[in-house]
Amino acid sequence: MSTNNFDKTIKGLSAQTIVTILSGIIEILVFSIMSRILSKADFGYYAALNSIFVIFQSLSEAGIGAAIIQKKEITNNYINTAFSLAFLLGTFFTLLLLLLSNFISSTIIDKSLEFPLILVSMTLIPFSINSIARSLMMRELDFFKYGIIKLVAYIVSAIVAIIYAFNGGGFYAFILLNFINVLLLMILSFYFSRYRPKFVIKIGNVRSIVNFGGWLTLSRLIFSFYRQIDKLMLSKYGSIIVLGEFYRTKGFLDSIINQFESIFDTTLFPILSKGQDSSIFIRSAFIKSISLVGSVFMSLFMLFFFNAELIITIFLGDKWLDQALTMRILSCVILFSIYSRITDCFIRSLAYVKFYFCTCVLSCVLSFVVFYYVIDWGIEWIAAAVVLISFVIFLIKLCYLAYKVDITIIVIFKSIFKSMKYSIPYLMLGTLFLFYFNHNIGERIVFVFLFSLMLIFTYLFLPRFVGEVYYNQLYPIVRKYINALKMFKVE
Repeated sequence: MSTNNFDKTIKGLSAQTIVTILSGIIEILVFSIMSRILSKADFGYYAALNSIFVIFQSLSEAGIGAAIIQKKEITNNYINTAFSLAFLLGTFFTLLLLLLSNFISSTIIDKSLEFPLILVSMTLIPFSINSIARSLMMRELDFFKYGIIKLVAYIVSAIVAIIYAFNGGGFYAFILLNFINVLLLMILSFYFSRYRPKFVIKIGNVRSIVNFGGWLTLSRLIFSFYRQIDKLMLSKYGSIIVLGEFYRTKGFLDSIINQFESIFDTTLFPILSKGQDSSIFIRSAFIKSISLVGSVFMSLFMLFFFNAELIITIFLGDKWLDQALTMRILSCVILFSIYSRITDCFIRSLAYVKFYFCTCVLSCVLSFVVFYYVIDWGIEWIAAAVVLISFVIFLIKLCYLAYKVDITIIVIFKSIFKSMKYSIPYLMLGTLFLFYFNHNIGERIVFVFLFSLMLIFTYLFLPRFVGEVYYNQLYPIVRKYINALKMFKVE
């Protein structure tokens, strides 16, 4: 096992981060435009539709792509068997969703969702088989290439969807965006992965894929219920307007969190899978990973927490300002969610898929019980429940992984605190702003400008203050990009 694997991870993270920043900016622009064109009811209907679709996506992908990444030695027959299984599963769940579309739409909201469900079912096959091409690129550590593919596919689909929304498409604009995006992603991924699929079924390979992917599929199915249960319960027991309000606020944050989570999923999982036999490497990578998360994403949390009103005004519009407190509460999920995704990468890389399944079941059950009691208390209480559940599940995963890789919890929390200690003066400054100055748009703009400027100054000129892992692993790459920009400017 090479000693520079974590350096490879960091390079992958830096490449992915460039694409992620671009993707995040574009996605925020798209959401900003959609928020001004579409109504809260449109967002409510799409939230209900999307909650069902995500669950079927998890079933159709079935953990097959992850099985390809996790397997140390791989053959063409194994890849072709994986493709054949993906195609068969995608076809099966497409037909199943078509058959159940009437029943599901009537159960969740009303029959108006039946036709949209039929439309989105058409994307399950390309979504399922795309996992093969994507996973092959991940095995080759082609992070940047796949990032560009995702970016191009999203830009094209977003442009078409916005034009359709402007012409009165309503929430069908989201369906069109998803449809075009999935198709383009599949076409481009297969083209650039250079994989030409063959329909092959080898029983031995099926057993190997099912042994790993089967537990992962069950886990992702339950995890999908967990991630969607707030929307499912709001659509059933709340109103479509309330669902639209909650989904728009939470969806905006989720779109950003998911972008960053995908960086770690894309880069950490394949590299950790290659180093799964080295306990020293795993322990070192885990400590460094959680330290980097604290150093980088604490700033993201603070920006959202202290600037909720300004962010909503700029990106969602004034009609969503009543959701400022909800956004502030949900911003706490940023750290817990990304920390949890980090532990998931390690758990899956080490093939602890049965435990992963158990945590997904616990997440789902806990969510159902908590939401059942708080759903009538208001959106803010639902947001607080999301934060609480995220923290509890992360803590359970953390304790289990610490035990398995032989790291004490004290060491882990010391690493987390050291990576976050730079934020203490910023937390005090932000709290002062909320209590005494957050009154008008001018004060908010001045604050976010100065706050961001101070954070950038800290990252660029006080890297040791941010943290040793940031200073040793990420800061040299930051300096490299800065020097490259300077050379470009001189030329």
